[in-house]
Amino acid sequence: MLNQVEQELLDWAQQVVTDAASSVAVIRQRPAAGDGNPGISLYMQALLRPAQQPSAHLATREQLMHCNLSYLVALASPDADSIVREAELGALQQLLLMGMQHPVYEVRLDPPTVDVWQAYGAVPRPAFSLLAPCLLREPQPVPPLVTSLQMAVKGSARLRGRVVDSEERPIPGALVEFQQTKTRTDSRGRFALTVPHVDAASESEATYEVAVSARRRTARATVAVADASNCLINFPNEEE
Repeated sequence: MLNQVEQELLDWAQQVVTDAASSVAVIRQRPAAGDGNPGISLYMQALLRPAQQPSAHLATREQLMHCNLSYLVALASPDADSIVREAELGALQQLLLMGMQHPVYEVRLDPPTVDVWQAYGAVPRPAFSLLAPCLLREPQPVPPLVTSLQMAVKGSARLRGRVVDSEERPIPGALVEFQQTKTRTDSRGRFALTVPHVDAASESEATYEVAVSARRRTARATVAVADASNCLINFPNEEE
């Protein structure tokens, strides 16, 4: 939408300038310091938002905010011979008059301050501001993330147990994994993992498939849901 407004403004300005002086072009760039192309500079310098509430578009009901695109209209370059400069000044004056009569655009005659010209790296020259109205989509608020602990653990259960070797000796530091959840056993081989909750109706048949990594090896174990609160996982010895 913004590009469309800018293109319509550029087309209108070029038509006005061409009618006033066919040799003068409208250039969409900031005013040059010198040795630039002659013509009329049309440069968007600010996006202004009036202090008013956004309106709801009747077709889509989306929130739109009314803005004004503020353009600096000035001589593109201070370096031009007298004939070209006369044509440029005539075109700039015509743009000013037609802008004041335009039903949509608004002209502001307050000249840019010296600080503004210095920011552009250009010397002061005849110029004025032209405002073009524009509708932009109002940014929608992002809904807050649900971080409640109750929501985070809803529908979950705890898988607890021990990891032992073939001689039933505890294996400390073993990595126990279930899907994206992992933990390590303590010095007594004990662990606890958060796993999905299983309904009581299917508890007798459901199992958890876990992976256990220790001693540079990985083994898989099947734990019955009924034994999830106190399971024993046998990690085979290497020679087995």
